[in-house]
Amino acid sequence: MRKFIGFLAIAASVLFSFAVSAAEDNFEDGAYTKVKGTYTPNTLVEYFSFFCGHCVRFQPTMRDLERDFPEVKFSRVHVAFLGGDLGNKMQSLYAFAEQKGVEDKFTELMFEQVKKAQAAGDKGQIDPLEVFGALGITKDDLDAGMNNILTNSRVVQYDNMVKDQEIEGTPTMVVDGIYRINTDHVKSYEYLKELIKYLQAKEGA
Repeated sequence: MRKFIGFLAIAASVLFSFAVSAAEDNFEDGAYTKVKGTYTPNTLVEYFSFFCGHCVRFQPTMRDLERDFPEVKFSRVHVAFLGGDLGNKMQSLYAFAEQKGVEDKFTELMFEQVKKAQAAGDKGQIDPLEVFGALGITKDDLDAGMNNILTNSRVVQYDNMVKDQEIEGTPTMVVDGIYRINTDHVKSYEYLKELIKYLQAKEGA
C-alpha cells in the first residue's frame, strides 16, 4: 500500500490553517491526471478499501468535502486489490450495501469493525453479518444479495472503473468522472478544495 504524505497533510490541517489559493498554485503542474471515463459534472468518486489505514483517517475529510460541496454527488468504489481474497469479498459486500441504500452507514460500521479486529490481532474477526444485522438486513437477504446479478454487475463496473482510471492506491479521488487527483500533490484541505473547484470549472476540457 502506498503511503500518501499529501493526505496526512490534510489530517494535519485540522490543527493548522493553511492559506492556499488557486492563484498561488499551478494545478497544471501534476496536481491531477485526465483519465478515461465519461464526463459527469458535479460528481466526486472516492476509491477506497476497508483494509486501507489511510482511508480510515481520510473519512472525516470526505465528510468535510460533502459539507463544503453540497451541489456535488459523492460516491465510493471499493477496490479489490487490497486485502487479498477478503478484498474481493468486501467489494461485493459494499456493492450489495449500495443496492440497499445503506452504503454510508455500512462504511462507517465496517471501518469500526476492521479497526477492532486489527487491534485484537490474531483473535480479531470481521463479521459482515453483524454489520448488516445492525442495519436491519437479515442473513437470508445478504446471502441472496451476494449472488444476484445486480451485485455481480456492479462489481464488474467497479473493476472496469479502477482499470480505466488507473487507480493504484487508496484513497484516490476522481472529479467529474475524468480528473484523477494526484494525492501526493495535495498540501492541505484548502488546497484540495481549490483544486476540486478548478477541475469543476474545466467542464470536461
